[in-house]
Amino acid sequence: MPVRATDPPSRAPWTYLETVDEANSVIRVRGRVDELGVDLLRGTILELSRRGHRDITVSVQHLGDVDAYAGAVLAEVAAAVEQTGGSLTVQWSPAAGTDDDDLASVSVRDRRAPGLPSSPI
Repeated sequence: MPVRATDPPSRAPWTYLETVDEANSVIRVRGRVDELGVDLLRGTILELSRRGHRDITVSVQHLGDVDAYAGAVLAEVAAAVEQTGGSLTVQWSPAAGTDDDDLASVSVRDRRAPGLPSSPI
């Protein structure tokens, strides 16, 4: 069953830090992206969009840092950004110990990429 942004999130201790590179339309996120983190992230994404940024990238340290609730919210935010003619891409570092040193990424517009968990990003 898909998770919707209206589903109640779980409560857990969290650490969240975002760094905004406005010149390149990139938001770098460290820590857990859950109910609280995604609320902050949504505000930053929408503010960049309001300022005229069209291709916004969110870079998270690990895909597993984004919980299912946050993924559903990011999908909704992506739809809002697309309404203004923009796009939202989430990228993450591959798991430690893999041969691939490149960042993996998915356009949130795609909702899912092959090999991703059932989360809607």
